[in-house]
Amino acid sequence: MADYVTKIITESANSISICFFIEQNNVIEIGKKIKKTVSNTFGKFIIRLFPNVAEMNGYNWKGFINYYLQKNHPEVLQNMETDPEAGMYVAYYEISATNEKKADKLIEIIIELIENESKLLMEIKNDGKLIKWNQD
Repeated sequence: MADYVTKIITESANSISICFFIEQNNVIEIGKKIKKTVSNTFGKFIIRLFPNVAEMNGYNWKGFINYYLQKNHPEVLQNMETDPEAGMYVAYYEISATNEKKADKLIEIIIELIENESKLLMEIKNDGKLIKWNQD
């Protein structure tokens, strides 16, 4: 498994958590490219005001991942909750065999997007205006 994403099963909390560590160097570099690709007004405003701001925080990754899943893998969104933060994006499900399969699929999707940078950037270039960036 990639060092920027992991699955944690916590039986006492009845939770399967997918932790996407967005402060890993390769993810940060992709975040910089995403920031340049975003063409909506909010993205341009942030770039002008805060040129050194973190490129993609957990809330921005939540916006992108939720949009991407809704468009391409809506079944993975079912029963999924999220907890984005500045340095990490966490998705979690209640423990069940079905939800564990969804969690594994989410990991595959995140890895595919990070490892296939051109696919990720094309999605954002094409649909960036439709993504709800930086929202809780």
